[in-house]
Amino acid sequence: MNTRKKNIFYYYKWILNHYKEFKGYAVMLFLFTILSTAVTSLYPLVFKSILDRIVEFFNNKDLINVNSLNQLKYNITGILLLFALGMIIANLYPYYRGKLNLKFEMLLRNIYFKKLLQKQHPFFMKFRTGDVTTRITTDIKSHPPGIPWFMCSGFFRAFNSLCIVIFCVAIMFSLDYKLTLISIIPVPFVVGVFFILEKKIRAIFSETRKRVSITNDFLESAFSGIKIVKSFSAELFQKEKFKKVLEERFDIEVEAVKIMGLFHVFFTVIIHIAQVAVLFYGGIKVINGDITVGTYFAFYTYLGMIIFPLIDIPQFFVTGSQAFTVIDRLDEIDDYMYDIEDESTKVELEDKIQNIVFENVSFKFENKDYNSKEPFSLKNISFKINGGEKIAIIGRIGSGKTTLLNVFSGIYIHDKGKILINNIPVENISRNSYLKKIGYIQQEPLIFSESIWSNIDFWRNISEEIIIRNSKMSQLHEEIDKLDKKYEEKLGQKGIGLSGGQRQRLSIARALSGYPDIILMDDITSALDAENEKMFWQQLEKEHKDITCIIVTHRMSTALMADKIIVLNNGKIEAFGKHNELIKKSPIYKELYSEN
Repeated sequence: MNTRKKNIFYYYKWILNHYKEFKGYAVMLFLFTILSTAVTSLYPLVFKSILDRIVEFFNNKDLINVNSLNQLKYNITGILLLFALGMIIANLYPYYRGKLNLKFEMLLRNIYFKKLLQKQHPFFMKFRTGDVTTRITTDIKSHPPGIPWFMCSGFFRAFNSLCIVIFCVAIMFSLDYKLTLISIIPVPFVVGVFFILEKKIRAIFSETRKRVSITNDFLESAFSGIKIVKSFSAELFQKEKFKKVLEERFDIEVEAVKIMGLFHVFFTVIIHIAQVAVLFYGGIKVINGDITVGTYFAFYTYLGMIIFPLIDIPQFFVTGSQAFTVIDRLDEIDDYMYDIEDESTKVELEDKIQNIVFENVSFKFENKDYNSKEPFSLKNISFKINGGEKIAIIGRIGSGKTTLLNVFSGIYIHDKGKILINNIPVENISRNSYLKKIGYIQQEPLIFSESIWSNIDFWRNISEEIIIRNSKMSQLHEEIDKLDKKYEEKLGQKGIGLSGGQRQRLSIARALSGYPDIILMDDITSALDAENEKMFWQQLEKEHKDITCIIVTHRMSTALMADKIIVLNNGKIEAFGKHNELIKKSPIYKELYSEN
């Protein structure tokens, strides 16, 4: 099966487009390759000349004396020193080749990391963390079969090998064309075998990449959920599952090694057959006096020199086939929809947010066929919120509360309807200027493996006074003050070192420190007891008195503090208003209120 998704010229164009950053390096490597090839190709001719002169010198006994011996010695030494200098200069280019590999690696990782940051949330629902990590680490590496290696070393090694083969074969023809024809007979067989195996090599490599992604997905999932694994004593199950993942990967990789091994064995045998033929036929020609010992030495040396280049040339197509698979995998990142559009045509949201209007807003996951039977997660959501209001969102589990916040924050893009901010459609507003106006405190906050200070500041260069003030408001400051390094305390992965409540309160401090116009809260006051929650709302009113609050909550006491309440039921608004209105007209609200 041919797994190539595009025309082969597409892949070479893709690679050449990235050379725009390194034109100087490309020219330098091209010149070094030509110089290295010339020096390498001259090596057997130099030794042929030396060997023939020595043989001729000692065959002519009348010329042998101290002066002539010294002259021969000086001539040979001079030739060897000059040749050695040329070899040193010519062999500098592998260093620059390796350096350019690393530059391509850094370039591609930066490009695709930036692209990943621009993706919509559905991208990360489709592509798991381990798979994405594999694509920007293992796939983009500066040694084979990584794409950066192929882009530089792969190209220039093949170019160098091709030059060596052309130069050497040309010189071999000039020395003895019959012997040359015997030595290159195996080449068509090698090329034919490669083209027979190429499709299978590509298919297996593509499957190998997938298996690496599956392995990384499993490891990421296991380590992220290690607390749950250990609390449920599920270590044995995880071991068995990981063993199965590795066994499936092992089978594929063994198949890949087998095919590559067979190819190399076949190639090596063919080349050695050619060497034996040259050794036998060339030896007869020396005995018959048809060629000199020096010519025979040079010819055999040239044959030895082209063996590895002859391996490198088909290897270029093998690694190229693997590299094209990597490009396909990177293109899957490119092809998936982006979150960031052209900002130059958007309106900058400079004024404070005075009103938010939802008009028949609908959203559903993945399936965009509105006629399908798959239900919307949100359907025909309509309401208006004025700046400074506190709006609570309540409903049973699965009613769409968190989804509504995610649409509000732009994490999810609505499918139908309008969202107006200060009477401007949200899609016409600069995303960056809009997001600066929003602080989002999620139910399960993400904490980075950085200091507490960095997690609150979030690289915004917020003043110390503001960070400490908002840490006190979220009732976290006193607990931080007890730590050895206080705000500089380094946290473990996903906030290890803090309790669940502390992580939630840290996220509150983080969101409020940006002084947003709107704060979105996803059931976050559950980290506070009733007394501390009351204190929090009082301090929030004092420090952020004009802030608009959208609060998802399961606490009816919290909902009653809001100016208005949205009641969600199966992705629709059942009712919107004050407590006294809802208790009369909303069955869901009445049930939730009585349960509390």
